[in-house]
Amino acid sequence: MAQVLGTKEAQLRGYFLVGLCNEIRAKIHPHKPKDLSRAMELTADFEEAEKEGNPEVDLRSHGFRFQPKGGTWIHSVG
Repeated sequence: MAQVLGTKEAQLRGYFLVGLCNEIRAKIHPHKPKDLSRAMELTADFEEAEKEGNPEVDLRSHGFRFQPKGGTWIHSVG
C-alpha cells in the first residue's frame, strides 16, 4: 500500500480482495466489507478458522446476523 499513496480506500480494498486466493475471496465477497480494514479483519478470521480446521467462522461475533429470507449474513453494525 505504501507504493500507492493517494489511492482511494475503495480502490485499495479492491486490490486487496483481488489478491486473495479464490476460496477466501469467495467467503469474503458475500459480506461486502465497506472498508479495507474490515476486509482484512474478515480475511484473517477466515484464514485462522481454516488453519484450525474449522472452515466456518462464527459471524455473529463480528456484528453479522443471518437473514433467513435471503439466506445471507448481513452486517448489522455501522
